[in-house]
Amino acid sequence: MQKIGNRAALRLFLVFLGLWFFGLQTKAQSSDSTVTILRPLTIDELNAEQYRQLSPDGIVYARASALGDDQTAIVALHYLLAADPGNPFLQDSLAALYWRVGNLTACHRWCLELLKTRPNAGFILQLAAGIEEQRGDFAAALEHFEHVYQLAGGYFWRYKVAGLQFQLGRYGECGSNIESMLTDTAIDDELVHIDWGTGNGDVPLRSALLNLRGNLELALNKEGLARKSFKEALKLAPGFGLARQNLDALIAKNQPQPHEGGGG
Repeated sequence: MQKIGNRAALRLFLVFLGLWFFGLQTKAQSSDSTVTILRPLTIDELNAEQYRQLSPDGIVYARASALGDDQTAIVALHYLLAADPGNPFLQDSLAALYWRVGNLTACHRWCLELLKTRPNAGFILQLAAGIEEQRGDFAAALEHFEHVYQLAGGYFWRYKVAGLQFQLGRYGECGSNIESMLTDTAIDDELVHIDWGTGNGDVPLRSALLNLRGNLELALNKEGLARKSFKEALKLAPGFGLARQNLDALIAKNQPQPHEGGGG
């Protein structure tokens, strides 16, 4: 599965994807989602943002965060949430810390719990979708990424949606999304970050879409069109390793195979 991102999506996604959900540079979060902890908060900052007079749990949280002690910070956040359960800053911070320490099970469960009361929380939707995509639960990931796209718009999220539609065999919807974006000249200023196993890099979104279209055409047994799409992707981005791998595999598939067996 490709690991993708874009320059319009990094600040929000970077903390939890590590260049997986889609190195992403992000737009601002939706209105009900709060600033995620991207660096340790100082006691003064925590006090200014959350409390006029810090509670003991707030002091523990701020000190643990400043020291990089994420596990203690998580425990402190649970105590803070017990006293202030509806605080979205604390809710999002706990989700981000669960991701950062690699406890994806707790992170996902917490995200799903939050979405019951905050269904439009963009950051939480992205976290949940990213974990689901990583697990191979493409149907759940698609549902959540479609919601993100409805809330935020943007080519990156639509690209994510198209990729998951392809994974689920929803080829008609995938193709419609691809062609709609390819006819829009505004995508020419967009880049995505793609990891192809043996390398990674930023490539034009148009190249990424052409590569995805080539995979779709292969799935539909249209090898001639697929070869053309992969070549077009490489023309725009000669160093795009994933498109090169796909084109080379297609060429090798159609090479005559040597005959086996001995002669007499």
